[in-house]
Amino acid sequence: EGGNQLFDLTTDPGELINLYESTPDEASALNLVLDAKLEGRGEVLGPQTDAQTTEALRALGYVD
Repeated sequence: EGGNQLFDLTTDPGELINLYESTPDEASALNLVLDAKLEGRGEVLGPQTDAQTTEALRALGYVD
């Protein structure tokens, strides 16, 4: 499949259910993280990431 994809690896380790469309806030936050990482900005989860976004990323298994 083409396009953006987002999976909850905790509940869907086989990556069968794409959550990208149903979780736009989390998808947007992850896009920002990815963009920052690709641009070599270093620390990608910092003061600009609010607590709600960080918790959403944690719930999806992307942040420890």
